[in-house]
Amino acid sequence: MITSKNRAQDNLILLVLKTYFWAFIHQADQTNMTTRQSYQLKAGNLANMKLVTAQLEDPAADEVQIEVKAIGLNFADVFAIWGLYAATPKGEFIPGLEYAGVVSKTGSAVTTVKEGDRIMGVTRFGAYTTHLNIDHRYVCLLYTSPSPRDRG
Repeated sequence: MITSKNRAQDNLILLVLKTYFWAFIHQADQTNMTTRQSYQLKAGNLANMKLVTAQLEDPAADEVQIEVKAIGLNFADVFAIWGLYAATPKGEFIPGLEYAGVVSKTGSAVTTVKEGDRIMGVTRFGAYTTHLNIDHRYVCLLYTSPSPRDRG
C-alpha cells in the first residue's frame, strides 16, 4: 500500500500503475485489431458529430474488413443525422449507408474476395469510418477492366 502524505501524488501513482498493467494485460488482445477513426453522433444535431478513435477486431469467419476510401452522402444520411429517418439508431451511432474501399482482411470462410480487392458495399449505418467489418455478401467487386462476364 502506498502511504505518502500527498494524496494527489498517491492517486497519480495508482493511475499510472493501473494504466501500465491494463495495457500490459491487454497487449496480446490488441495485436489482432485495427485502429480506426469513425464519425459518431447522437441524432438531432450535426454539432453532436465527433471523430472517435477505437480498436476494430479482426473480421469473423464470414466477414471482410474494409479500408474505406469513399462514402456516399444522400438524403437518408442527412435525415438520419437530423433524427428524421425512422431507422436511425436511438443512441450514438456511425452514420453512412454506402462505401467503397479495399479489402484489408478476410475471415476464414470467405472465398469470394481477397485482400487487396477493390469493392463497394452497403451497410445499415457505419460507413463514416476508416475501417469496418461486414458480412462478405454485402460487398461487390469493382472492376477496372472488363468484368469476368465480358472477358469470355
